Amino acid sequence: MTFNCLQNRTQGSTVYGFQGGPARIFNSKYLILTHEFVYPYRNQFHQAREMAKMLDLDGIVVIGGDDSNTNACLLVENFRSVIFCFLP
Repeated sequence: MTFNCLQNRTQGSTVYGFQGGPARIFNSKYLILTHEFVYPYRNQFHQAREMAKMLDLDGIVVIGGDDSNTNACLLVENFRSVIFCFLP
């Protein structure tokens, strides 16, 4: 994970996050990322895959803008090993 790499290579540095998209950067709305903050976000693709299996989903529809398209692509790449249907 990028957070771990940064922490290992630049010990003592501060990692800032801008939750909520580019507008947060423009408005200086930031938070300091810590291990405690980042932990719940780890393995999200695994969690999504397990949820899809548990619900016996036939597919996933991602609705939104650019960020949603990016996330949909990431899901497709990650779910390739699972029999799943993604519609363009």
